[in-house]
Amino acid sequence: GLWDLGRGKIEGWGKRDFQQYKDRFFELLKSDAQMCIWIPKELEQEVLEIRKDKPTKLYFKELEDFKTWFPFFNELQKIRTNEEWRNFAGWLPESPQAALEFYNPMMMTKMFMLNDTTIFDPFASDYFFWIDGGLTSTVPKGYFTKDNVLDNLDYYCELTEKFVHITYPYTANDEIHGFERKKMAEYCGVNFVDYVARGGFFGGRKSIISQMNGLYYSVLETTIKSGYMGADECLFTILCHRHPDIIHRFEIEGNGLVWPFFENLKTIRETVKKTKRGLKPFSDVKTTLYVLTYNSPKQFETLIKSFEEVDHDFLSKPRKVLLNNSIDRTTDDDYRILCEKYGFEEVKKDNI
Repeated sequence: GLWDLGRGKIEGWGKRDFQQYKDRFFELLKSDAQMCIWIPKELEQEVLEIRKDKPTKLYFKELEDFKTWFPFFNELQKIRTNEEWRNFAGWLPESPQAALEFYNPMMMTKMFMLNDTTIFDPFASDYFFWIDGGLTSTVPKGYFTKDNVLDNLDYYCELTEKFVHITYPYTANDEIHGFERKKMAEYCGVNFVDYVARGGFFGGRKSIISQMNGLYYSVLETTIKSGYMGADECLFTILCHRHPDIIHRFEIEGNGLVWPFFENLKTIRETVKKTKRGLKPFSDVKTTLYVLTYNSPKQFETLIKSFEEVDHDFLSKPRKVLLNNSIDRTTDDDYRILCEKYGFEEVKKDNI
């Protein structure tokens, strides 16, 4: 997607001419990948001229539409114009998220655009990903126009089977993109937030995007209505911390550059082929868990309980053998009871 948010008219470090974004956007559009493109009507002809006969579906949204399309527009503007928030960090007043009325409403609607596209589903696709229009500012365009790495995304998803986010280490400052760090940790459910999710690329299997969209909406509503705001990356970071069961993180270096993800996509097909060749059904894999113990049935019981709490497969999947080296005969009954209860075969020949 691409809109002129007025960044070329602000002053300070956040100033950037819209033509720079158009140039990067048009580079990305030269990819042969199927694309659903969200733009204002004024960009239609330029986009179609570049895409030509490539598989393309256009969705039109005008900038003013974000006033009603973004559900918390008024609440967001109150935060954006609040002097206490604007002065929370020295860089904030000149930032586009503080200076521009539509910057965060657009950025924070990317998840909705992705979800809407899965509903329209013009190409009957299994996987959908959001890509920022200006991504080639930091990722070489050759990945998309020469290497065609986007064609390999389904192979990557076969390995993860989760929603994909790219994250990078981030430990500095008392705020994260304008969001108070301590409060962010509360929303994340951790003592300290040490990584942040990137917002320029994310997505996954169609069946999980609707679930992610609902979770995203909930976090967006809760934080905005509570008076906390950063960038869209803050919302994605909270989701990554809360839902590791459905989110896969590709971790990059602290500089935040995402090109290593696309470099990885270049060889992912062969990786998947090798992995699939080496896989067997679990029922065909002969696995045995051996536990060595000595005069401490309580310690053995503690281990079993940790398996029950963390990963029950340790107890339910393999053959289980207790190598009991105990020489204290008073422990025999306790070991026998535990072995019978949890299905362990006991091998006992004094201390061997």
